[in-house]
Amino acid sequence: TQQFRVYTENSDGTTTDVTTSGSTDWTTADGTKATITTGATGGGGRGGIFVLGGGGLATGLAAGSVTITAIYTPSDGSAALSATATLTITAAKTPKSLTINPPSASILLNGTQAFTATLVYTDGSTSSVTNGASWTTTDPTVVVMSNANTGFQGGGGGIGIVGGATATGVGTGTATVTATYTDASTTFSATANVTVSNPSVLSFSITPTTPTIYLSGTTTQQFTATVIFTDDTKKDVTASSSWTSATPAVAVIGGNNGRAQAVSAGSSIITATYTDSSGTVHTATTTLTVASRKLSSLSLSPTTPTTHVGFTKSFTLYAIYDDGSKSNVTGSATWSSGTPSVATIAIGGGPGGGGGNTAVSTAIAAGSTTIQAVYGGLTASTTLTVSSGTLTSIAVTGTSASIAVGATEQLTATGTYSDNLTDDLTSSAIWLSSSDASATVSNATASVGLLTAVTAGSPTISAVYKGVTGTLSIQVTSN
Repeated sequence: TQQFRVYTENSDGTTTDVTTSGSTDWTTADGTKATITTGATGGGGRGGIFVLGGGGLATGLAAGSVTITAIYTPSDGSAALSATATLTITAAKTPKSLTINPPSASILLNGTQAFTATLVYTDGSTSSVTNGASWTTTDPTVVVMSNANTGFQGGGGGIGIVGGATATGVGTGTATVTATYTDASTTFSATANVTVSNPSVLSFSITPTTPTIYLSGTTTQQFTATVIFTDDTKKDVTASSSWTSATPAVAVIGGNNGRAQAVSAGSSIITATYTDSSGTVHTATTTLTVASRKLSSLSLSPTTPTTHVGFTKSFTLYAIYDDGSKSNVTGSATWSSGTPSVATIAIGGGPGGGGGNTAVSTAIAAGSTTIQAVYGGLTASTTLTVSSGTLTSIAVTGTSASIAVGATEQLTATGTYSDNLTDDLTSSAIWLSSSDASATVSNATASVGLLTAVTAGSPTISAVYKGVTGTLSIQVTSN
């Protein structure tokens, strides 16, 4: 329908709405195309509400154009006035089909594809009915569809997690997506095929990398094989991979479970092989180490030692294992001093160093420093104090004051300081004998302080360090 209005123009410049006036007649040039009501059949007056049946209400009956005429006859008997308008009637649109775009799609697993549904009319025009359509899938294990109006997925059910008319790939394969739309009493449908495939493999790896297991404890190691795809998703393919051990005498591994079993100490390369959906083979390797025992703790000695400037202090590190055994790992550890300006430390360093099984610190200045040893991923430490006390006396001792000709005896020089602390000066002092003819004392690094009896006599043995001398009287007897 179309409501027309007609106005008179008055001599004073005003207008009067005579649309529904009884003096206004409405006509149509072709009653087969359109009809129109006259003012005599409906209400009137300027600003009046026009209802069905009021003047000037045209109704289209058939497609085409028709002239609408309004004739107003004034009540004062003056000449009638008329006006015309052209009304164009178009044919009602009739839907004929439904289309889906895209007509087919390929997506990756867990990927999505949005679809649109379009209603096509007989006159060639179209309208989008995406949100008004119902969307379903023939195989919800491959593709699920969301419905915009309900928020639920078609085919398989469940709450939609994406927008309406969106397909989500949940499994590999092909499924048919159907859009159904009802216009008045006619239902239309259209379909599209959706193919879901795995993304390409970006990387394939084994975890953990380079693990160690112990014959003394847990003797198995579970490995995991993981694929990362080009869409950044990950997948555990441990059970889908084949596993081998290069050295079965060291460790064996299940063919498809990734669990290794230790056999004997040593190492073996573990390989996982995975074939993706395209037939491409991927491999990854790691090294499994089987050790006889596991490191539990470290023992560092001495604990909280004290020394004086210019002296050395020896340290020893033991590894304690889970089977209760221990071993000297001093030479294999990494040693450091927290304050090198107070004392340094090195393997077998300093005067009289003990070689690879001893770490020797050298005191440089008064203060304290943390001595640290790192081995097998564990750390042990102690505090070394360097005193500034001065040497006041030296005591020379041996196992016996009497020694037979040809015998030897190890002597020891112990220094006492003004702080009442003592230091072993045996390797630092200079050793002298009052009679080399009767007895000698070695100053050689490997045998410092070693007394050798030569002939019978009563020599005095001296140890001299920093101007302080200590003595010991020895009686050398004949055999």
